[in-house]
Amino acid sequence: MAINSHTLGASRELVLALCKADVCEYYLVDHSQQLIYWIEPTDTPSLGLPGVSSLSHLRLLLRQQYYIHLELFCMHVGVTRFVQDRLMSTLAFYCIDGTTARSSTSPYTPGDCQVFLRILEMIPVNNAAIGYKTWIVARLLSEIYGSYFLHFRGEPSPRLARSQRRSAETTIDMTRWFRVMNTALWHVPSKHYQNLRDQWVNKLCYKNHWHRCLQQLSSEWSSSVCYAAGTILFNVSLLHHNNIEQRYLGALAHFISSAATISGLFSIGSGVLLSRLLPTMGSVESVGNIGVAGRSGFLEAVFQTDIGFQPVSVVFAIPWAAFMWSASCVALHAIILCLHGPSFMATIPVVAVLGSIFWISFRLWFILQKAVDRLLSGDRRDM
Repeated sequence: MAINSHTLGASRELVLALCKADVCEYYLVDHSQQLIYWIEPTDTPSLGLPGVSSLSHLRLLLRQQYYIHLELFCMHVGVTRFVQDRLMSTLAFYCIDGTTARSSTSPYTPGDCQVFLRILEMIPVNNAAIGYKTWIVARLLSEIYGSYFLHFRGEPSPRLARSQRRSAETTIDMTRWFRVMNTALWHVPSKHYQNLRDQWVNKLCYKNHWHRCLQQLSSEWSSSVCYAAGTILFNVSLLHHNNIEQRYLGALAHFISSAATISGLFSIGSGVLLSRLLPTMGSVESVGNIGVAGRSGFLEAVFQTDIGFQPVSVVFAIPWAAFMWSASCVALHAIILCLHGPSFMATIPVVAVLGSIFWISFRLWFILQKAVDRLLSGDRRDM
């Protein structure tokens, strides 16, 4: 069979897509080279694909597109044992790399890799399983080659770490107001600023890591709400013992108690509001069917050229920082009551019991939250 003097051999296929107005789109598949190609000269933007830096970079992209094709048409073409073994070796490498390196370029978590390896080992070796095995292998390899493409594998300057920036970015200095807010909010904004900056490398956001970051934010905000509620209850219980005889010291104790309550309520309100907005932050738009990373509409919206992620970092820090202020005020209130209350010896046991109950509840909730986070993230490193 010949098309424009191009011969289709046994290892090649022609894929057609009928369009309107008598227009027919196509691409050719070469199973021996594991590539897709076209007869006429074309470029990646015309095909809706991202740009490339070299022929080897283009080959990675076409290899990734080949496995997408194989995923869609998996019932008549099988994969060799060599391809499956290479996939399993790659997953084993990603499992170790993701476990030992914080900035691993693996598209999967170590727990995901272990699950994939077990599934590949369980696939039966018979004709009935050929199509399903082809689909599984093609799906994983399409994402792996997409990761290779994004990290410029084989290029003179590949991205060896997820946080590595291949192109220079404008240096953003910390503004004076951010330094002030960072100090006032217990240095929590600086932690969020660095985390957001690590999530958005050269305007690319990695889906797995971004979703894990959102889970950590959700855990922090929900913990802030629960801890702040406990702090408010503890503070209210202390009000029954606020019978300081000194006028000015009593007024100071009431002021500190009010500040603790207001800070706790502010922590609860901001934590609940941010938790409700969290689902709108998770979308990541793929770039040219490269599924492992893409553009985050949320990060692009909140990033400012001159100050970066500083404003949103302050907002993200409010629930936990407000809880810290509330807890500090409650602790100061309790100290004043113990040292200057008329019933000094009677107040100490009450404060000690209430503090112990609060601390035990705090630790139990912390342990439970850690267990839930581990379950949600699918982290099976201890297995």
